[in-house]
Amino acid sequence: MPGLYIDTDVAKDVARLLAGAGYDVVRGADLGLGHAADSVHLLEAARQGRVLVSHNVNDFQLLHEAWQRWSTAWGAPKQHPGILLPTHANPHDVFRQVDTIIASQWPLVNELYRWRDRGGWVRHQMR
Repeated sequence: MPGLYIDTDVAKDVARLLAGAGYDVVRGADLGLGHAADSVHLLEAARQGRVLVSHNVNDFQLLHEAWQRWSTAWGAPKQHPGILLPTHANPHDVFRQVDTIIASQWPLVNELYRWRDRGGWVRHQMR
């Protein structure tokens, strides 16, 4: 099971539910990063080797694409452990969404997945 980094816009109860199910969970807020930029959260998750979980779709899609393009352009491909963007729903639904994709054993490294209410998890395609 991969370690998870929970962004500050995800409810504390989601982290509690995931930890209760055996996931190794770190919250950005607990690291003193409560007001940090999303780029800081992604960098910290990558430093720790943890899959980032957030509801902030627009920012993390942009950061993911920038990460992919810049690391390739600079000839220094550095992978991040993955980004999961569940819906902004009640904590039990968010827990189930995250647990479902981890259990699926889909490749997470250097990938971004977004939960769609109609269709479940969808892999982000670069534009």
